[in-house]
Amino acid sequence: MASMIDSEAFFASRCERAGLSGQVVKKLKSLGWSTYATFACSVLDQNDEKSWIDKVIQPVLGDDRSDAARLRRMFLEAYTHTAADLKRQTELTEQDAPRRLPPQELDSRLALLQEKILPLKIQGRLEPSHHLINTVCQMVDDQRIRYVPWSACTTRAQEINSVREVASMKVWQPDKSGVIKQVTQGPDIQASTCNELDVMQALRRRGVAYAVGQLMSFASHELVISMLFDELQRADREIHVRLGELTRGGLSLGPGGELPLDLPLREVPPTGEPPKKKKKKKKTDKKQNDDDPEG
Repeated sequence: MASMIDSEAFFASRCERAGLSGQVVKKLKSLGWSTYATFACSVLDQNDEKSWIDKVIQPVLGDDRSDAARLRRMFLEAYTHTAADLKRQTELTEQDAPRRLPPQELDSRLALLQEKILPLKIQGRLEPSHHLINTVCQMVDDQRIRYVPWSACTTRAQEINSVREVASMKVWQPDKSGVIKQVTQGPDIQASTCNELDVMQALRRRGVAYAVGQLMSFASHELVISMLFDELQRADREIHVRLGELTRGGLSLGPGGELPLDLPLREVPPTGEPPKKKKKKKKTDKKQNDDDPEG
């Protein structure tokens, strides 16, 4: 999952910062407590000191209690963050910004993916922005798919170079309880899709984000890209078939000197639409003369 409370890398990092040794972290993991969420449920009643000593302190530290206070601190952190996460899930609204993947978890997943997709390098134009990755993680959290447009597949470089502390980026909007609050919005940055290379790079950044967010494997998203370009080639062939139908009488310049295919191209309908049939003009004048007895 994308949540901070389910990240093993983040939990290990917090244990290290709290001063717990690597041996203690390994012992916690061997007992099944490798994340905030699992460690928060290690004891049912956090106020029961005897249960805490028997079920946590003794199995993890043994007779050496020098890290007891640090371990207690980690438990309080785990319980607080897990409770806050459960509350957030019950109060989540469509207007809420996507949750951020912890930096330690993000780095761990990127490193794991990099090993799988060599010789491609996740850097520069192929490194997705953290906002894009967080958007994908939020989809997994919400259990709902949302379309990510090409222009939203921004790079990490764009994100780093964007200016965030701008007064115009702060707006007022109500939360779930109806209270009006000031919300800071990120800059409206968009990925360039001006040419084929830009599109390919944007799609691959989306593939990286899907893989890091654990929504779709990078290899599967590469199949999506292949399908898109296959459809593009099929549409290109269909356009030329339609042009052939419209130029059965030969290729000739237009009345204004247009090249032979310029004018017929305007009559080619968008893909999926049937060709427009030309309406035959009714010979109303001749019919009226035939019906007129005095004529």
